[in-house]
Amino acid sequence: MNNVKKHFDNVARDYDHYKNKNKFYYSELKKLLSRFIPKKSEVLEIGCGTGDLLVSLNPTLGMGFDLSSQMIKIADKKHKHVNISFTTKFPKTRFDYIFMSDVIEHLEFPKNTFIKISKLMHKNTVFIN
Repeated sequence: MNNVKKHFDNVARDYDHYKNKNKFYYSELKKLLSRFIPKKSEVLEIGCGTGDLLVSLNPTLGMGFDLSSQMIKIADKKHKHVNISFTTKFPKTRFDYIFMSDVIEHLEFPKNTFIKISKLMHKNTVFIN
């Protein structure tokens, strides 16, 4: 995971620039997620980057998790919402909706990650990957 963290710390400054170059993809991704995740939900995003996807969902309680402390710094600066927090510490709270996009290819041990995520779910949690 250290290599992944290092990579995303290094690209954090330019991350939004690249997302903007792929604006159509991210716009459609926001629309797709909003079809499955109702506004005012309790939502966790794994691999939140600079937080734009999570913020677009307008959660009542939102948490963005990312390994990259540089991504988290940018997300905090961009999105000063009282109902959304960004962290590098894996959460312990259960959520109604958990999603991750463009993350699985960066996981060294996907099964272990999914086991950790399952501990954040209750019987009605919706997980979107």
